[in-house]
Amino acid sequence: MQRRCSRKQRPFFLDHLQKYLLSQEIISTQRAEGAEGEKTQPAPPLYRMQAAGHLPGGRFGHILYREMERKTAVLVDALEPITQERADPEEVSLRVDDILLTGQLSSLYRSGRVTFRPASLKAGDVLKLWIHHLVLLIQSPAAVQPLSVHAALDTTVCFQEVERPEEELAALVRFFQQGGEEPLHFYPKTSYAWAKAKSEGAAWNAACRTWYSGFYRGECDDPAYEIALRAQEPLDQRFIELAELFRPVVAYMTKYE
Repeated sequence: MQRRCSRKQRPFFLDHLQKYLLSQEIISTQRAEGAEGEKTQPAPPLYRMQAAGHLPGGRFGHILYREMERKTAVLVDALEPITQERADPEEVSLRVDDILLTGQLSSLYRSGRVTFRPASLKAGDVLKLWIHHLVLLIQSPAAVQPLSVHAALDTTVCFQEVERPEEELAALVRFFQQGGEEPLHFYPKTSYAWAKAKSEGAAWNAACRTWYSGFYRGECDDPAYEIALRAQEPLDQRFIELAELFRPVVAYMTKYE
């Protein structure tokens, strides 16, 4: 009778959430230390992740950590010149049509509003940056430049001056109100793909590739959309009207150099 020895399996790869959280911790450590170049000793997050069982021990853990540290260093380098002088958060109280917008504008620096996310740039990142930028322009705090920057692992983008930011924000608010009454045919990834296209034919191709599942998972697979749409045609005239919200976003967005 043979006795089999069970070995405790250890992870050799991180899932997307673990990788994202670890990347955030690495970036925080790198920015706090203000150090550049190769380190002689692994940073504390490596030891904590190994102790928690999220990274394999020994050399394998070091390799995974170093690879992530190399990728996040690009993001940290992009942030370093524009995050030297912090500015106080700005309290927001704006009247847009019959809606009162209140809150706080954070992530402010003398150079502008700066955000980052240790992942590739997504439509949601762009839209969020755009909305906050419109508020920044309307508030116009004296100590902050009219610039909004978002750093991602694959690119760094920005918004600067925008004509009639009040009108752009009002359009978004109106659709926000409408969305409280009925499901909107607005899908950020698909709408962004549509707006970036150079022609109507290219826009439809981009929208279909993004919405429908094929080799990659499409946006249509989100359970929330399946419930909200309930056999409705998703890419209809209402989708086109709402996708146009991304047109000024694409027009004003530039790569930050």
